[in-house]
Amino acid sequence: MLKIKANKNKGGVLVIIGALFIGVLMSFSFTQPKHNFKVLPQDITRDSLMGIMHGFNKALGVKCGFCHAKSKLDSTKLDFASDELRHKDFARHMMQMTAAINKDYFNFRNSSRPDTIQVITCVTCHRGNKHPVSSIKDMGPDHFKKMGPGHMPGSKDGHPNVPPPPPGANQKEG
Repeated sequence: MLKIKANKNKGGVLVIIGALFIGVLMSFSFTQPKHNFKVLPQDITRDSLMGIMHGFNKALGVKCGFCHAKSKLDSTKLDFASDELRHKDFARHMMQMTAAINKDYFNFRNSSRPDTIQVITCVTCHRGNKHPVSSIKDMGPDHFKKMGPGHMPGSKDGHPNVPPPPPGANQKEG
């Protein structure tokens, strides 16, 4: 009888070890990673990530599928980790470029976090277009309206904010 109990205990221990082993294996993802950050911090919060992505949507007037490829498993979803679309590499390059410009030319206070300086952003050149506007002549009369109120440089309501004339400019010369 003693031998039978010992064998039962060994069997129970083997079952527990097997369950733990399977649990550990299942905890590792054998699928494609959910993210593929090369410029953004690996520990970025979801809220920060969504803020950045929505900023891209607005600044370029695009939807997520402009940079993110469709999933191979479900074409109604996007594969955010995929590098299939070249726009994603362009976006990474532009993020590094604007960060360098801000760090090199707008870090007046020698910030220890120059990556947080946001003087030059996507909208500086894109102005709501997929591709940067090369000149003010390229902008149509309704250019800033598509970005919504407050996006025209120097405006609060989407209309030009013309500075007041210099003192005495309205007076007639006598």
